[in-house]
Amino acid sequence: MVEHDLRRDILAATMRCLARWGLSKTTLDDIAREAGCSRATVYRLFPGGKDNLLRHLVADEVAHFFSSIADRLDSAADIEDLLVEGLTEALRQLREHPALGFLLEHEPTTVLPHPASGAMAHMVASAGAFVEPHLTRWLEPPHAQRVADWTVRMALSYATVPPESPPPDDQFGVRALVEELLAPAVRRLATPAPSTP
Repeated sequence: MVEHDLRRDILAATMRCLARWGLSKTTLDDIAREAGCSRATVYRLFPGGKDNLLRHLVADEVAHFFSSIADRLDSAADIEDLLVEGLTEALRQLREHPALGFLLEHEPTTVLPHPASGAMAHMVASAGAFVEPHLTRWLEPPHAQRVADWTVRMALSYATVPPESPPPDDQFGVRALVEELLAPAVRRLATPAPSTP
């Protein structure tokens, strides 16, 4: 088997193990067994063991997450459509991700930093920096930055709501949310302020 394929298989096996047992109970032996290789092979391909393997997995998942959202944002016809498409896809991915769902339910502190921490601020800023350029098609950069920040915070909030109160992760529900809460503010930002005599 080609080394690249084996790395991919190990990352996929790690995802299955995390969805089944969570982060604290998953061992490198579990991952190796799930991938059909030896523990030594996992160490050879991911020097540093479980921590390094998890860093690679998170990087791959984040890249996939942003790539699929970018496809939806690029096809938006107007800013309201962009917000609906982006939020719908983000919430769908976050809610349907098997490992993330298990971790949020059983080990939330392993995936969600404390809201007041620097790690959470970094997470919001990174996601906002991804969204902001798409908004500049309709908004000036300072306004695009603010709307990106609001949108990311809203998506994180809805994505982490306990299962008893599911967020509006269907397109119709997200459209209503955007029309009622986000669109009025965004339209105001997109409209130049009237000049005074």
